[in-house]
Amino acid sequence: MAPKTLDILCYHAVSPGARPLNDYCFMPVETFRAHMRWLRGSRFDVLPLKEAAAALAEGRLKRRTVAITFDDGFRNNATVALPVLEEFGLPATIFLSTGFIGTQKTTWAARVTRALIDTQAQALDYGGKRLPLTDFDARAAANREVQRMIKAIAPANPQAEVAAIETQLGVPVDPDLADDADFAMMSAAEVARVQAGGLVDFGGHSVSHPILSALDDAALADEVTGSVKAVAALTQSPCETFAYPNGQPADFDDRALELLRKAGVTVAATTTQLVNKRGADPLRLNRWVLGGGVQVPRLKATLMGLHPNQIRHRLRGLTSARA
Repeated sequence: MAPKTLDILCYHAVSPGARPLNDYCFMPVETFRAHMRWLRGSRFDVLPLKEAAAALAEGRLKRRTVAITFDDGFRNNATVALPVLEEFGLPATIFLSTGFIGTQKTTWAARVTRALIDTQAQALDYGGKRLPLTDFDARAAANREVQRMIKAIAPANPQAEVAAIETQLGVPVDPDLADDADFAMMSAAEVARVQAGGLVDFGGHSVSHPILSALDDAALADEVTGSVKAVAALTQSPCETFAYPNGQPADFDDRALELLRKAGVTVAATTTQLVNKRGADPLRLNRWVLGGGVQVPRLKATLMGLHPNQIRHRLRGLTSARA
């Protein structure tokens, strides 16, 4: 009998157009539709995250299960991804970076991506490195490297770093986005409309998307508790789920978990890329991060246990067992 485990998928933005897609998070809608079509016809159960996590903890999963999530709260989650979810009847959770909801601003990570796509510059000098921007592959590589460096250089306040990068690249600094821009955020009315549809629910994802472990106690409380309260106000229902910004083990700490418990959050997701087994800490659940270039064969391989992280994890287990 196959193990009754929980795989949580993490998507970001789903693009309706055919423009070149950055590997940070853009996913063409047809790729996303192919993912959802395969999941609908697969042997996996697809459940809402909160329900799936509770069933995992209580040993009630009937078979291997998947939960679908989105980070940040981009408008295209509602306008592009939601119709696909409705087409296949698949539930999902959207984690909101609440400080951007109802504004024309977007997250610092999205600003980096936009700047590197839009600039006419052929190189970026940052963090003691000269990063070429001569073609798409070079810009995608620069995007990964710049975002990694920003998290190391200014984890508590990345916005100031991004402004300097935008200035050097000759693009607008923290621009107001058009409603149909790739990284435009949802409005409060859109959150309410999606919530009313019943297929998608919402969780917190901080207020401004900093690295939580880098914050002092007061700022951390503002980001965590403030986000949870804002989601509850937007949805007119308790906020019981949360996703840690960036989501790696070093990006949050026990202070954040304690704030979540006090706020009534029962399920929180990381970006540690592994499957979840019974006994997993519900406030440290693993997720698979799916960028724009992930096609169905790679999704299948991941869910079938062939992701490199899964293989390394099993090999470490075998080595430990033999020791």
